[in-house]
Amino acid sequence: MTDTAATDRAETTSRHLRGLWWLWVVAAVGYIVIGLLLVSWPEATLLVFALWAGIAMCWIGATELIYSFVGRHTQHAWVHAVRGLAALAIGIALLVWPGRTVLVFTVLVGLFLIVVGIIELYMTIASHDAEHRLGWFVFSLATIAAGLAIRAWPEPTTLVVATVLGAYLVIAGVVDLYQAIEHRHIDRDVEIIVAD
Repeated sequence: MTDTAATDRAETTSRHLRGLWWLWVVAAVGYIVIGLLLVSWPEATLLVFALWAGIAMCWIGATELIYSFVGRHTQHAWVHAVRGLAALAIGIALLVWPGRTVLVFTVLVGLFLIVVGIIELYMTIASHDAEHRLGWFVFSLATIAAGLAIRAWPEPTTLVVATVLGAYLVIAGVVDLYQAIEHRHIDRDVEIIVAD
């Protein structure tokens, strides 16, 4: 009976991960493209920058909500839902009120990065994936540091905010792209493990 339960859990996990890998690729490419746009266009006005950042936050929110729905039977689905709702709310606020001051914008983006970093740190500590734990630990601390850096200057220039947010999106995109490609074959790996 235990073997059947383990096989069922492995098949369910495999099905969820197999269903996510392509979405991971799409989300990662979106993160990289939007991140590069933010970093490579430093002379953009605050209005243009706020609109791009709003699109980026909506993209993050939408993909996180899709992750939470597709993986709703997994242990950390609620984390993706919380991150998705927070990012979507910030993205909508930036798109609806793009002409607001830099301070409002930095408060929203800085808080988002701090919250995401704390959630990622929690997931890293709670994870049993020892192989990637150090990388995720460093990435979560870097995310918190990026949020704190944005929040440290009460009136930062758009260049600083664009660089920090853009760099975060590019790094997150590269990490997600690597993981998506790695998880593409998870179905085969789970079948091998279950067969043993």
